[in-house]
Amino acid sequence: MTEPRQPPSGPVVLAVLLAFGTVMVGLSALVCWQPASDILELRRLARWPVVQATITAPHVEYRHFAEARHQPAMNAWCAGWDYDYAWQGRHLGGVLEDTTSGLLAQGCFVYEAGARNAASRRPPGSVVAVRVDPADPWKSTTRSTDIPSGDLLQLTAGCAPLLLVAALIRVALTRPRAGGSALTASRAPRSR
Repeated sequence: MTEPRQPPSGPVVLAVLLAFGTVMVGLSALVCWQPASDILELRRLARWPVVQATITAPHVEYRHFAEARHQPAMNAWCAGWDYDYAWQGRHLGGVLEDTTSGLLAQGCFVYEAGARNAASRRPPGSVVAVRVDPADPWKSTTRSTDIPSGDLLQLTAGCAPLLLVAALIRVALTRPRAGGSALTASRAPRSR
C-alpha cells in the first residue's frame, strides 16, 4: 500500500515561488518600463515654466522615413511651424510639429496639399503656449503634460503581477505547516 503523498516542503515551495516571481518581475518590468519613463518625463516637463510664443512661419517639408518595425520606408509631406519666445530679455525659438493623426506619421501627409492645408491652421502671429527648460532656455516644448490614460492603464496592468507575487510569497511565508513554520517546515514523522 502506498503512503499518501506529502505536500512539498517549505524550501521547495519557496524556490518555485522565487522562480515564478522572477519571471513575473521581468514581465512587469517589460510592460511598465515605457509608460513609467513617459510619466516621469511628463512630470519633469510640468515643472518647466510656461511662456507665450508667437508663430513666425509655417513650413512644409518633404521627409523620408526609414523602414521601422512593421512599416516600410516611406516619403511624406510634413507640416510644422517656427515660433519665437522671450526668455529673460532674449528672443529664442523653436519648431512646433503638427500632431494631426495620419496614416503615415503625425503631421505627415501623402500629398503636399494636405500638409499645406494643415500648416495654414496656424498663421504667422498666432500665439501658442510653450514650456521652457530653465537650465537650457533654447530647449522648449509644446507637448502636453497630461498623463495619457493608456500609460496609466499599462502601468497598472504591469504592476498587477508584482502584487500577485508579493501576496503568494506572503502566504507561503506565513502559512504554518506540520512540524514548524513555512520556512522551516519538516515532514511529520510517518506512522506505521
